[in-house]
Amino acid sequence: MKWLSLIFISVGLSVGRASAQSFTPADLVNLSSYSPRYAEQFLIKKRFVPDRRQMDYNSVMTTFVQNEKRTDTEKEGADSVITRSIDIFQKNDSKYFVWRTTSEDEFIAGRTQLAGKDFFYDHSVDLDRDTTLLFQKGNITVETKHELNGDETVYSFVLKKKEYPDPKTIRFADDLLNFNSSEYLSGYFGASNLRQDLYYFSENDLRKCTVLFPNSNRQAVFVWKDQKNLRDLSCIIISDILPTVDGKHYEGALLGNNHWVLKNGIHCGMTLKELLILNKNDFEIYGKRSEFAYMIKPVKNGELDFSASGITLNCPGCDYNKLFDTPEVKAKDVVERRLSLNVAYISIFPGK
Repeated sequence: MKWLSLIFISVGLSVGRASAQSFTPADLVNLSSYSPRYAEQFLIKKRFVPDRRQMDYNSVMTTFVQNEKRTDTEKEGADSVITRSIDIFQKNDSKYFVWRTTSEDEFIAGRTQLAGKDFFYDHSVDLDRDTTLLFQKGNITVETKHELNGDETVYSFVLKKKEYPDPKTIRFADDLLNFNSSEYLSGYFGASNLRQDLYYFSENDLRKCTVLFPNSNRQAVFVWKDQKNLRDLSCIIISDILPTVDGKHYEGALLGNNHWVLKNGIHCGMTLKELLILNKNDFEIYGKRSEFAYMIKPVKNGELDFSASGITLNCPGCDYNKLFDTPEVKAKDVVERRLSLNVAYISIFPGK
């Protein structure tokens, strides 16, 4: 945030010569990508002057303000004023640019402008009436809302620009947890490498999801908590076969074992015997009558922490084996019976 100091040096000298101009969400998006020097010049031209600096989120938050007489007919009175402000700060790996205005017309026009600039948003909403909306494009999100400040309504556009991870850091399946929205995935991997689909939790429970590298040995299914905005990660499914609507009807050649590997070494196609060796201890598998049939019990009992991910096994012929009639089965007992089990589905969860 050192570049904010540069703005304070020259903005006071130049503001008197600048002509009054309005501010738009497009300007806010542009501001988030400008170099420090150009950002300074841009704010000067827009007649924003520094108002205060304060510590927020362990970083310096700088506020700029701009006042000008209204040219619209929102309020009666020739002396009414549009007040605008911009807060700029950084939190963790994201930069924030918050633009506030007291003009309702400006607020409505701004959201229409974002919708026309290929930002993704929930098209079931009414741009003129629904106040709280979310617009997304790549690593940028813009949330719109309003609040009362005394007797006056203040409308705001909160832009968050999150840095993309270094490609060198995306090596394991766990690293995909960095991607918390479909748009963020699209901006990083490219829209051509994604497909929107529906994930089968059950025949009566379908969830919107985004498939990365569909029908390839690098495919991964991202299931979203926020089904309208396709964000807030619920889980990621790694599998050879896609448990999705489109995947169910895929008639191409089988891709072989999925290449994504967890940091602990687990991968699709791994045999139960290999899991036992890697864990260095016995563990339990749910029986066929359980709603979690053939899933490894999610506890840590050895080198592997099965509570950090969901591991479901493929077991041809196990439905007819009495060994799995019990609620839980010891993995060593299964291996001793020489039953052929291997990893079919890996579910990973944020925060685990």
